[in-house]
Amino acid sequence: MSETKKVGAVSTFVTELTKIKPRKGYSLFFRGQTKESFKPFPSVFRNTVPDNKSSPLFSEREHIMFEQLIAACPNDFLSCKSAFDYLVKMQHYGLPTRLLDITSNPLVALYFASNNHAGRGKDSSDGEVIIYEIKDEDIRFHGSDTVSVISNLAKMDEQFTYPDGKNKLLHSIYAEKPYFKDAIVSEHLFSIQIVRPKLDNPRVIRQSGAFLIFGMQDEKYLPSDKVNKLYKEVDISLVQSEGKDGKITTFFHQTEDKGYVIKVNAEKKDEIIQALEGLGISKATLFPEIDEVAQHIKSQTVDYLKG
Repeated sequence: MSETKKVGAVSTFVTELTKIKPRKGYSLFFRGQTKESFKPFPSVFRNTVPDNKSSPLFSEREHIMFEQLIAACPNDFLSCKSAFDYLVKMQHYGLPTRLLDITSNPLVALYFASNNHAGRGKDSSDGEVIIYEIKDEDIRFHGSDTVSVISNLAKMDEQFTYPDGKNKLLHSIYAEKPYFKDAIVSEHLFSIQIVRPKLDNPRVIRQSGAFLIFGMQDEKYLPSDKVNKLYKEVDISLVQSEGKDGKITTFFHQTEDKGYVIKVNAEKKDEIIQALEGLGISKATLFPEIDEVAQHIKSQTVDYLKG
């Protein structure tokens, strides 16, 4: 039995990642979470009261939130051509959606796993980097019919079921794709798809961003439970090392619900963030909007003046 360790430096993280490679015809994607207790599910499927699991899910009002934001800020959505386009923009502005942010750049994931100042105040939780392995031919693009089918679930009310609500869903899809055939593949509705969005968003570009879009269970307001097959399988025998004391160690932690993850030592997060900034990965580069850059410069100035 090997002892599991946490990374405390960028160099260690990179060294460990080089020990795993995607299978032929597959690509690796990553998600960084600043708390290991976070569940990697889209925000719309989270409880309205974070610490109360009996509180309602945002998904019970998904279709209402979707329409309310467009009605309140129509000019912000003029460039959107599809339900997926709307969801990407809504995600950008912080509205709960059925999208989950991931990245093809592991250092970006490490940044998010180490970021103690994500608007919630500093905490002492270990972070983690989740590893996905996706078959290349299963990677979708923004114009995919499969993506349209799942995206348009966001417009359906919480009572929607399939196939009973098929005609209503088709009507919504036709609005963006008049050529769409009456050929919904039911398994797509209950799946999770990885999508590479249009590179028309500076934040997505800087973060090497992609999304997992979650379909439904039997009830539309519950997320697809097919996520386990997306996690990277790790052969522990290939990622172990023997220390000078003869102990066998590994940095890959096996979890029940997130596959194998690399955990980030809470005490080393600030050092990792500083090292990543030296590599060009910081709040200012990952969030290029002027208000985010201004806040980053302000924070840097405060740290400098503290001496």
